[in-house]
Amino acid sequence: MVTELRNTVRPFAWSDVVERRDLSRAEKRIVEEAKEFDVNNGLIVPIVTLSGGLSVFSPCGRDPDLSAGARRAVELISLCSHQALKRILLEQMRSGEAHTPLTPREKEVMRWIAAGKTDQEIAGILNITPGTVNVHVERAKRKLDAFQRTFAVVKAIRFGEISL
Repeated sequence: MVTELRNTVRPFAWSDVVERRDLSRAEKRIVEEAKEFDVNNGLIVPIVTLSGGLSVFSPCGRDPDLSAGARRAVELISLCSHQALKRILLEQMRSGEAHTPLTPREKEVMRWIAAGKTDQEIAGILNITPGTVNVHVERAKRKLDAFQRTFAVVKAIRFGEISL
């Protein structure tokens, strides 16, 4: 299905792809795993942003309605849902309630800072240089919109990025 997303901006059903071409091993695994949860088919609605980003809305189920009318309705619902989500995220960002997620390494560094470790100590623990530790700290601070390390740790905890 992911391969199909690279080639179209029009909504399609899982079954459309299965009928048109052979699935890759990974795609077959996804389809089989879905069936284990009684999900046999679904629609995939690609939503391409003006900047080239891609979002996907994919309602699915045991025996979904895949008629032309249902497809049009689902496409409209997906576009409205996407717009509503963007509006909510924009409001959260403006109010300081949203952030760019931290990478696993940034989270790890933030946890060690929360534990009271210095850059030198963190570097030794993670087998990286103190300079690299500082790079991760600065990136995390930027993502969390925090001007100090302590504030970054507090925000990381508040956003659920790390726990103590």
